[in-house]
Amino acid sequence: MQRRPLLFAAVAASVGLPVTRLHAQPRPWPSRPVTITVMFPAGGVADIIARSAGADLAEAFGQPFIIENRPGANGQIAAEHVARSAADGHSLLLGSDALTSLNPLIYARLRYDPVKDFAPVTQLVRGIKALLVNSSVPASDVAQLIAYAKSNPGKLNYASFGIGSNPHLDGEMFKALTNTSLTHVPYKGVAEAVPALVAGDVHVLFSALGQAAPHIRAGRLKALAVFSAQRQSTMPALKTAAEQGLSGIAGGAWFGLLAPAAVPREVIDRLASACAGAIGKEAFRSRVIEGLGMEPMGTDPEQFARNLEAERRLYAAMVKAAGIEPQ
Repeated sequence: MQRRPLLFAAVAASVGLPVTRLHAQPRPWPSRPVTITVMFPAGGVADIIARSAGADLAEAFGQPFIIENRPGANGQIAAEHVARSAADGHSLLLGSDALTSLNPLIYARLRYDPVKDFAPVTQLVRGIKALLVNSSVPASDVAQLIAYAKSNPGKLNYASFGIGSNPHLDGEMFKALTNTSLTHVPYKGVAEAVPALVAGDVHVLFSALGQAAPHIRAGRLKALAVFSAQRQSTMPALKTAAEQGLSGIAGGAWFGLLAPAAVPREVIDRLASACAGAIGKEAFRSRVIEGLGMEPMGTDPEQFARNLEAERRLYAAMVKAAGIEPQ
């Protein structure tokens, strides 16, 4: 059974060729188009981020970066697909905090393992979350909201995008941290929750600052705090939650790239470096940072991993505060 390979080796040696050249050499990455799978439908925030990053990555590496939308099951369909893909760097996942940190806490069974199945590449951007209230609420900062809620127990309510959504966890964590009583009113998503807040059907909502900005400027809503490391240039007078002594609530949702766990580290490093460069480009900043109201991140793989560890601990505390059991 071994005669043919040995014969080839002997012939190669007789003409002075290195025997190792007879074996297939690894092809440089990327050797074909790269697919980025997105957990949301086309046209949404995540899709825009993926397509913007993909365009810059295609330019950097000389291969197309194709966006494939696989929505459903709160991201599990997309995550499972990439987790089972070949670990050669040609299949990537546009992940989020829901996929890596929240799903394991609210689902009894997952189609993927967020720790074992994926290698962190980079966090691209983070949404800018704000504590929003209807203009009728007699509070202009966090301390005043807490004081009003304590003086009027049960009078205030807060909106969410459904049981287990980030605004739900935020609201319950706020109650636990401030020892206040607010009633949870779940909606089917941001498209229902924000209009309800504007109409005064609900009083409080933890949601993206960018989506609320037109209503804030028009005086229909008030932003009491922003959950970011620093104040936002678009609203410099708006203090951060930390400045006002409120900590323990997660920042805005992030979006970043994950790869199958066994992808070579060299590929991951090259991707992370190229993504950091993309974030600084004018086209990406115009469409994503400014257009969607996002905060640039550009973490390297090590920082991404550390962020995930801290985030998982924080989300565990928030889920516990909300009294949510895995289903």
